[in-house]
Amino acid sequence: MTSLLSRQIERPALAPSSRLQGLRDGKLPRRLAVAALILMLAFLSLYPLSMLLYGSLHTTPPGIAGSFDLSGYRQVLTWPTAVLFANTVGISLLKTIISLALAVLFGWIIARTNTPARGALEVLITLPFFVPPILTAMAWGMLGNPQVGVINLAWRWITGSDNALVNIYSYGGVVWHMLQYSTPFLFLFVVEAFRAMDPALEEASRMCGASQ
Repeated sequence: MTSLLSRQIERPALAPSSRLQGLRDGKLPRRLAVAALILMLAFLSLYPLSMLLYGSLHTTPPGIAGSFDLSGYRQVLTWPTAVLFANTVGISLLKTIISLALAVLFGWIIARTNTPARGALEVLITLPFFVPPILTAMAWGMLGNPQVGVINLAWRWITGSDNALVNIYSYGGVVWHMLQYSTPFLFLFVVEAFRAMDPALEEASRMCGASQ
């Protein structure tokens, strides 16, 4: 009885020491830092979104007298907006399909074949990651502008034609520029998947009669 009572009396006395131990280990400051970071990120994310939602439901910007209505949504839900949305979805799907096909092809060449200069080719494929998209957009604008692009000026000078050979502002031009960044991104995932495959499985399947 006395030993049990003494243990029950001593247990609460260990609580401050355990807190001090947690403070010495750095757990409490780490938790406070994580909580502060979460609160800061929540504020930086939720506050702009709430102002955006407020502005979409209000006739005037925040701080100016106005009324709440859905006129902004009625202006958005129109046929021209639907056409823009369809074009955006179409460009995204086409770009994704072509990028995935190119990424699989490049990944197979780099990881599963003995193509010469594979290391240099892999560096060239991932090179767009080191170039900002704004620079490539400006460069292609100077090269593929229908009126004053370098490629089109050279084409007119060589052939005497009045038509532009390349139009970077067309549907295909937009897809072409987006391919330059989506293909390397998918390539990094695909090439590692090819490298992780066991060549012994392919050899065993060929021995069993599977085709290449």
